[in-house]
Amino acid sequence: MSLFKALSLVTLLCGTFLWSDAKANSKVVGNPVILELYTSQGCSSCPPADRLFAELIQQPNVIGVACHVDYWDYLSWKDTLSLEACTKRQRDRAGKIELGRVYTPNLVVNGRHSFVGSSSSKAKKAIKTEQSRVLSEIKGSYNSTTRTLEYTLPQLASSEMPESTITLFAIENERVQNIGRGENSGKTVKYVRNALALKNFGVWDGKTNKKSSELTLPEKTNSILLLANDKKTGAVLAYGTFKLN
Repeated sequence: MSLFKALSLVTLLCGTFLWSDAKANSKVVGNPVILELYTSQGCSSCPPADRLFAELIQQPNVIGVACHVDYWDYLSWKDTLSLEACTKRQRDRAGKIELGRVYTPNLVVNGRHSFVGSSSSKAKKAIKTEQSRVLSEIKGSYNSTTRTLEYTLPQLASSEMPESTITLFAIENERVQNIGRGENSGKTVKYVRNALALKNFGVWDGKTNKKSSELTLPEKTNSILLLANDKKTGAVLAYGTFKLN
């Protein structure tokens, strides 16, 4: 092989590798997507879903909340994060997109897709689909000193202006739990983005509005998530995330 041909081949290969590397490292960041994981410390099939959820929310613009239900609590181990309000919300979601079927682990994406929470393929497909949808943003802040939440509901672009229910989640970043009894007895599981409390903030008509509310949050709260869900379909229409000041 001549020196010219050898140099040309090296140049071509290097260019190919560089292009492939750039393509592999380039990530298309879509619109924000909301994940709700319904899980329980007493459910033996839930730890894989908890791990997948923790991985998924590392993606840019993927926002998650883990809602621990209480209907497993009667089986020898009471979930330290379980909330009756999480069970109620899951049943409400299921009535709109799961034909009333309630189970754990259950992952809900943008209030529009619902499936077994440990299914990586379904989760990634739903996230990719929903990244093309535009969610309106609720902007605001929480003042820990005055215990006041101030936020502004945006003007929805939709001409129909569907009524939405607004829900506040008080969220803890992380908790490591040793489970002493039940199906997961002896396991140590890390839970992330845990709902410590849910609060109904009423109905929104889709028009811009400034709100202020005095709010005492659970002690371990790290952030707040506001979700506006279409009353009829359950689809997420708007969201807001606030760290504590």
